[in-house]
Amino acid sequence: MLHNTLQTNATQMTPQARGTAVGLFSSALYIGQTAGVAAGALVIDRAGAPPLFSATAIALPALAIWFVQELKRFRRAD
Repeated sequence: MLHNTLQTNATQMTPQARGTAVGLFSSALYIGQTAGVAAGALVIDRAGAPPLFSATAIALPALAIWFVQELKRFRRAD
């Protein structure tokens, strides 16, 4: 769900910056996925899957809560 919101915000940039915003968004998305898989593989190799899934179960809701707060703050600034 975060991806959709971020992509929508990237496409709502000013017309002269829209292409750059979407390109940067796309690059960040795929680089982040690559880094996440690499980091996850290290955790699984060293400690197994349960610690990775536990950390994800904590981090993803925390990220979502932070993201919602930032969106609300951004909308108040408009």
